[in-house]
Amino acid sequence: MDDLKELLQDVASGSKWVHRNGLVYTVLFLTNIDTQHPHHAITVVYVGPNGKLWSRPLDDWYRSMTKKED
Repeated sequence: MDDLKELLQDVASGSKWVHRNGLVYTVLFLTNIDTQHPHHAITVVYVGPNGKLWSRPLDDWYRSMTKKED
C-alpha cells in the first residue's frame, strides 16, 4: 500500500510529465482511487499542450511518461 501512496503522490494533479514523443502533459486528476474492483483501475486523466484530454491506467503510466523536473 505504501507503494500506491507514493505513486499517487508522484502523479498528483498539476504535475507535469514528458511523453516519449517529447510533448509535455499536465495531470488533471486521478479516478477510481477508492475502489478495489479489477474492472475499475486507477486512471490518470491528463491534458496535452493542444488542450486534448487523455486517460491512461496508472499501472501503465510510467511506460511512456517521465516526470518533468522544474
